[in-house]
Amino acid sequence: MDRPGGSDATDGKRRRIGAPTARVNGLADEPPLWRARVETIDGKRSEYYEIELSSPANAEREWQLILVPGNPGIAEYYKTTALRTALCAAPNLDLSRHKISIKVLNYMGFNRVKPPQLFTIREEGEQMSRLLKFFVDQAEARDNQPARHFKFVLCGHSIGSHCCKLIMESEVADFVQASVFLMPFIRVDHESAHQKRARFLANHPLAWFAVQALQQLTPVRILEGMTDLLVSDMDELCLDITKRYFVAFPWVLKSVAHMGSSEFEDLSFRDEEPFLSNELDFYAKNSQRIFFIYTQNDFWAPLHQAEKVKSALHNVVAPEAIQVEILDPSYGIKHDFVTDDRQVQIMADKIARKFVCQTVE
Repeated sequence: MDRPGGSDATDGKRRRIGAPTARVNGLADEPPLWRARVETIDGKRSEYYEIELSSPANAEREWQLILVPGNPGIAEYYKTTALRTALCAAPNLDLSRHKISIKVLNYMGFNRVKPPQLFTIREEGEQMSRLLKFFVDQAEARDNQPARHFKFVLCGHSIGSHCCKLIMESEVADFVQASVFLMPFIRVDHESAHQKRARFLANHPLAWFAVQALQQLTPVRILEGMTDLLVSDMDELCLDITKRYFVAFPWVLKSVAHMGSSEFEDLSFRDEEPFLSNELDFYAKNSQRIFFIYTQNDFWAPLHQAEKVKSALHNVVAPEAIQVEILDPSYGIKHDFVTDDRQVQIMADKIARKFVCQTVE
């Protein structure tokens, strides 16, 4: 589970993140560009947000960049990241010949409408796979032909990387051109004190129920004041989102705990290697289309894990096929980069570069 806070504040003032103001290649960049969408797939509500960069008639190819959040899996935290990625990528994309969009997926447990149940991380990943299959079917129906020229580029942050892996193992695997694993939470670090504390909280729902009861009994004005204190270093947009979801939607806290508990259960194994044997086969097979990006001082995706990933892959694939990047410490990128405007700009540029490289024919 990721804490949506912890970025460095400037002079004690909260920064306002908004849509960038420049225009690039005629790309509209006003907030309406960010559109909320809802689909019902297999009877379950799937919310996502979409930025359409181009939609030319008779497009030769279609590219969709799919951003998968961490936990709390609230897509709106990634609004500025998506908008800035669009602006960074647009000058280098063939917008006249290709239909291109960016989509940020929400987890079912974090919908704005109360879900009928709590969902595990596997159930969330499987629903995302079904949603992507819907996008493929939608393209085939629109073009009245097989979606041979349709491709996804996935970008998963933290536990979102694990969801990308589940997508790459699903029926839409052949439509995935590449995946970017940003600070991936792909296995439990049993030596991490932070992860031990998070696991304890996730596995003891009574603590979460007590917090939820406090939510329901405390006036909204006081709750908002408490939120201000707890996440005082957030940018204003992220603070607004936090208030809206955690104060107004009481099921979100339970979803954080339930999904987090399932993460620890699914990704906990004692082997010193970063992957189970069957997982190593998967990563070896897909080594040329998975990009790992790590940063410094990250207890969800520690650097020693990055070294183990490289070492494990080195035994089964050629060195040039291993794509593990460790960000320069001078960038000051934290795991919760989405809450800080400066960090968002750096990471948006990184994501845009990876996306553009995949679209070049």
